[in-house]
Amino acid sequence: MVSDQNDSCCTGCQNTSDAEIYIPKGTLASDIVLFVETDDGFRNIVRNRANDIAELNKIKDTDKFLEKGFQILKEEMGIADSPIKLKITNDGNEYDLITNTVSINRNWAGGDKAELFGAMAHELNHFFQWKEVIRNLDEDSPMYSAVIEQLSSTEVGRDTLLYVLNKYEDTPVTQLSKEQANAYAESWSCYIEPNEPDKPVDRLSEQYRKYKTQPVEAEAFRRGGIVAEEYKKLFIEI
Repeated sequence: MVSDQNDSCCTGCQNTSDAEIYIPKGTLASDIVLFVETDDGFRNIVRNRANDIAELNKIKDTDKFLEKGFQILKEEMGIADSPIKLKITNDGNEYDLITNTVSINRNWAGGDKAELFGAMAHELNHFFQWKEVIRNLDEDSPMYSAVIEQLSSTEVGRDTLLYVLNKYEDTPVTQLSKEQANAYAESWSCYIEPNEPDKPVDRLSEQYRKYKTQPVEAEAFRRGGIVAEEYKKLFIEI
């Protein structure tokens, strides 16, 4: 669920203070599709697939565990038909919008299965954040223009763009969903890295605190954490 590497951001960043950016609460337009993009929606991923996850947990090979777990997450999130790819590495965790790829470090959290499963949920939450930007941000926004231009410049990007637009075509755009998209866009446009260039990540630093508490990451950390905790509770209860 934790990402020590930057997630893909599409525009330049202006200086920003440590003040919180308001992200409105409520039922979003995207909430009426198959997957409910709320904390409870993420919590129910594990609850809905308890039997499958019990079998998943038996897989000893980490890469196979990640591949199968990724498929379960995509199915529960209603995006099994999406072109999102999983890349298993020995590096950091991230979601890259331009390549539409979730990268996960197979050694994350010492290979703890609950944390790895939560990490994938964390990164997939970033896909949903970008989906809101693509669908609901005002077309005259510089962020909207930059995102559309970058996605349209490659075949992978065009596939991602068409998937989002077609998949959620019948989902109404509301004032609330526009506000949500604007909040995400503002956070992405001034994205704070977890570390300074060429320096290791220091989780006790002020830089890392700002990284972890910026809105797009705070939401992803929270939801990834929920998934990891539900995973752990499943096996405590068993």
